[in-house]
Amino acid sequence: MRSASRAWAGTEVPRRVAYPVVGASATLAVAAGLLLVRLSPAGLGWDAVRAEVLGNVAMYLYVAIVIMAVFVGLGAALGYQTDRLVTQTTTDPLTGLHNRRALQERIDEELRRSARYGKSLSLLLIDLDKFKQVNDRCGHLAGDALLCAIGQAIQRTMRKTDYAARLGGDEFAIVSPNTGGADAALLARRVRLAIANDARRQHQLVTASIGIATYHPQESWPLDPLTLIYAADTALYDAKHHNGNTFRRATSALALFAKPALKPARSEQRLFGDERF
Repeated sequence: MRSASRAWAGTEVPRRVAYPVVGASATLAVAAGLLLVRLSPAGLGWDAVRAEVLGNVAMYLYVAIVIMAVFVGLGAALGYQTDRLVTQTTTDPLTGLHNRRALQERIDEELRRSARYGKSLSLLLIDLDKFKQVNDRCGHLAGDALLCAIGQAIQRTMRKTDYAARLGGDEFAIVSPNTGGADAALLARRVRLAIANDARRQHQLVTASIGIATYHPQESWPLDPLTLIYAADTALYDAKHHNGNTFRRATSALALFAKPALKPARSEQRLFGDERF
């Protein structure tokens, strides 16, 4: 202990002593400041014993600061890795949009919020027209570049409160809270035009078909994400049937008709992928 205290020897001055609380290692550098002790006017000054005690205190303070810095660093690294893992599991790696898993959770969350606060909720399913021809004619790299551009076009077009996801392949979705059928139709029109314009800039004749389903809390819809996506999927099929490059809205009657036993496997694949509950 005496050798340690000598290593941290202070500067003896009348009625005051100061010790540096600072140290460094090969992997960590800490500069903590100065341990400063001042005697009262009635003090007798510093002798060797008192100086040695305070030298040890300064050393212990340094060790405690180093340990605290290590734990703070570990906590920051753990938080970074956690955020990174969450991003990887909820983000589409190609476009940077949310993925199917994140969309599933968001639809369920927004449905509950809409029912609680009496607000409408709209879901837009987007399927690209003639996208396969891009891959066949120009290759998959060109197709991937076009998908990224379309993802950016969707993000530019929607509101900050909307939620966009890529379901896979050439299929996208937008969850639009506090949005009734008429406003959802306006959003679909803007998205369709933005996609066509961005595709044209890349010299591709790709358009979009969009199906819209809107949940109104006043109606007797079951609070089920698959019901909402089934209605939007059926409207999307209708848009594709009319030669694409358009949008269709699901009717309330269609939504009420969407019983679990009647939901096609295609709608489950859109929402859940290969997962089942």
